[in-house]
Amino acid sequence: MDLLTFESQLKKADSLLKVESVLVTYLAAFGFSAFAFTLYAGHVKTGQKIRYDYASPALKTWHAYYLEQGYADIDRTLEQNSQHHLPLYWDV
Repeated sequence: MDLLTFESQLKKADSLLKVESVLVTYLAAFGFSAFAFTLYAGHVKTGQKIRYDYASPALKTWHAYYLEQGYADIDRTLEQNSQHHLPLYWDV
């Protein structure tokens, strides 16, 4: 799937489930089968609440544990990343 098709499908998505489906399909086209998305309301370190959270089945348990333990509050990678508003990729 090319970027223009991806953008077009996102624009047509009329529910969060459809947005997730488009994201899963797009990432799968590049060989990604395990991923998680987390969107915070504000900066992670200020104790802001999670606005959106999705993890693929392979990462669901780990991602839930990561969030429950509050690792996002001490993760320097996330702090630096939120200052630049770029997605973060971990190769685990």
